[in-house]
Amino acid sequence: MRGLICVFAVLLASCLVDFDDFTFEPPPQSASSSAVTTTGSGGGTPGTQVSCGNGSCDVSDGITCCLTKPEGDGRCVPPGEDCLGNETSVWCDGPEDCAQDEVCCGDTSVGFDQLMCRQSCDAPGQIVICDSSVQDPCPGNDNCTSSITLPDGYEVCN
Repeated sequence: MRGLICVFAVLLASCLVDFDDFTFEPPPQSASSSAVTTTGSGGGTPGTQVSCGNGSCDVSDGITCCLTKPEGDGRCVPPGEDCLGNETSVWCDGPEDCAQDEVCCGDTSVGFDQLMCRQSCDAPGQIVICDSSVQDPCPGNDNCTSSITLPDGYEVCN
């Protein structure tokens, strides 16, 4: 059996495949809602800076902030590169990053999967990301409080 495996390995290694003609492209990004903003790549308005770990990312040019769950370390990734499974994709960190008729919305499953500008944020598993320093930061009678899941500085409507 061992000899058969060695023969197979030699045959496999002797095959030469020219990969120069292949083009690898990331899969197209899909949005989970038709209410996703199309300004910028992830919903931020032009010039949008979001907190990302110890720094910030300008998400208006298609750059994404990837926050590690739950530690909150961050990194900016170029357009077309996705965050890892243990990271939250961030395109807004409060209402100031969105158009006037939108809210910064967090999609949750285990922790937060993504934060992006949306027309509404009232579907199951969604929560408004707010800023307690602005007037009426939350819809209805909700209060803007520190998030227990996102890194320090992020606030959510409860």
